[in-house]
This record gives sequence, C-alpha cells and structure tokens, in this order.
Amino acid sequence: MIAREAVALAAGLGGSVKSAWDASVAAFLNESLADIALKSMQGLPIEAAAVTGVRLLKTADGIADAAKETTLLLNGPIRMTEKGMAHVVERHTVNDIAKFADKSKFNEAENLSTLISSGTHQQMVQQANGNFARTWDAGRSIGIDRVTGQQTSVMTVITRPNGELVTAFPGRP
Repeated sequence: MIAREAVALAAGLGGSVKSAWDASVAAFLNESLADIALKSMQGLPIEAAAVTGVRLLKTADGIADAAKETTLLLNGPIRMTEKGMAHVVERHTVNDIAKFADKSKFNEAENLSTLISSGTHQQMVQQANGNFARTWDAGRSIGIDRVTGQQTSVMTVITRPNGELVTAFPGRP
C-alpha cells in the first residue's frame, strides 16, 4: 500500500490523516512490515481488508509512539574533561602510585575515551550525591575489578548531572 492509499483508507474509515500519514511513512521505511501487511490482506473481501488495514495503521501508530518514548530515555553525551580523564588515568590505569593500588584497573591496551563514550546511552541511575552511574557489560574483558580481583567485562562511568565525567572504572560501583 502506498502512502496516499493508506491516508485515504484511514481518513475514509474515520482515522486521522496525520496518524495514517505517519503510519504509511513508517511502513515505507520498513518494507518488510508493508510486505507482511499486504500478504495478510490478500484474498480478503474489501471490507475485511479495510478493517485489517486500519488495525495495522493503529499498530504502526503504537510502534511510532513507543519509538518516541524510547528516544526520551536516551542520555546526552558524556563530557570528558581534562580533570575527569586525569582522575581516571591516575586512579584506574596500571601505574606505580601506591595510594591507588587497591583501585579497579583498566587493561593497559584500553582506549579509555572510546570505552567511556560507549556508555553514553546506557541507563543512568542517580546516586545519593546527585551524580549518575552508568554500569554495563562491555562485551569483553576490560580490566580488573577491585572487589573480585578478577578480569571483568563490566564497566561503570560516573557523571555529574550536566554529563561531565567524574570517574570511570572496571566493575560495579
């Protein structure tokens, strides 16, 4: 079904032209959804096909609404400042600073900027001090977790409410 037909069908059956347009654009962008819709309506009497089409448009509206809500969950960027990166390097990379020997340490070959940036859209949990923690599985070993003393793929990034980096380390907070 092309966009013009979807709009006419929805408008003619009491649907909203805007929602029909949005749904038809979504269907156009997702060709497999359009193929499924057409196959499901083939051989149906015109009245049944029209009802099926309206149901599909309502489903597409629901998908579009869910996508809009999901977008709202995405975070802003992690702002890597000189101070924040210095903190991470000083405390959480392998070095000879004795007072930080008991901290979680990144593996020596890690690209810290890339690794930290990969957490931008991870779920944020507000801490008691107002900062936010993002903790996720990086999908590979990234360093030693101080709690277990073992290699871990889990990573935590702490940011201020404005997105400025406070710290980042292997393991959980």
